Order: sequence, then C-alpha cells, then structure tokens
Amino acid sequence: SSLGDVVLGTATFKSLKKHFPHAHIAVLCSRLHCQVIANLEFIDEVIVYDQRVSRVKELLRLQALLRKNLFDIVIDLQNNSCSQLTAFLVFPKKGNGFKRKLGFLLDAGMRFRISKHEGPLESQQRLLALVGISSIEYPELSPGTQARASVEKLLTDQCLAPGERFIGIVVQAS
Repeated sequence: SSLGDVVLGTATFKSLKKHFPHAHIAVLCSRLHCQVIANLEFIDEVIVYDQRVSRVKELLRLQALLRKNLFDIVIDLQNNSCSQLTAFLVFPKKGNGFKRKLGFLLDAGMRFRISKHEGPLESQQRLLALVGISSIEYPELSPGTQARASVEKLLTDQCLAPGERFIGIVVQAS
C-alpha cells in the first residue's frame, strides 16, 4: 500500500471507531508505512506485513497470525488480489470489499467503478455502507511527541520563527 492509501484509510478507521466505539480496530499495514498510523487513538492495533519477504511466505505467516484474532468483519480497502486473498484466508464472519479480481472471495461486496466523479473517500464510504455506516470522517494523522519535536526543529532550522504560520495544502490525493 502507498502512503496516500494509508493516510486516506484513516477516514475509514476513524469512522469505524466512531460508530463501533467498543470494537477492536486492527489495521494491516506495510512495514514501510506502519509508523504513520501507530499512534492514532482510533486504531487499537497495527499488524505489520513485510514487503521484503516473499509474498507467499508472508501471506502464510499473516494468515496464521490473523486467524488467531477471530475477526468478525474484514474491510478490504486495498482492492487487489493479494489483499482479497488475505481477507478470505482470515475466515472472518463477514468479508467486505469490491467485487473485482478475487473479490468473489468476499461475502459482501459492491461493484468497483472507476469514475472521475468518485474519489477514494467516496469509494470507502460505499464500503462503510456495507456495515451500516452512512457517513465518513475526514482523514487524520496525529504525530507522537517525538515526531512533533522533529518537525518543530526542522521548521525552526529552516528559518520559520516561533509563532509564524505555516500552511500546507493538498487538493486531492491518491
């Protein structure tokens, strides 16, 4: 998964926690990007997969690890053959995702459509509707204190005076 996918996925994770506050929200994320979501209060567990290991070997390791958790619901945001196979091999009570590629392995799914009028958050919103959630939260990142201190030092070193405003704008990602 790319960094943009991970950041945009926070909208779904946050929405799930808001609507199911007592649910244990576990996120499967690549080793490369897992630190980005490690400190978010609406994620209870980050399960790391290693892209450096052979895909078959890592899939078998993950399947054994994930099956121990007895997941009720799996929502596949990645929408590729590997993520769909992983979702299936976990044997959740209900697997949700798009009916594309190996999507037939999921219990509940919807047709994947490519549209210039539907962005990634709208696609995630359609998946959330499968579990009864009608609105999606905004993506959110919340850096830990160490990351915050690093950013403050970087900005100070780059001549941004304390109290001076810094604005970053991302029109749309993914």
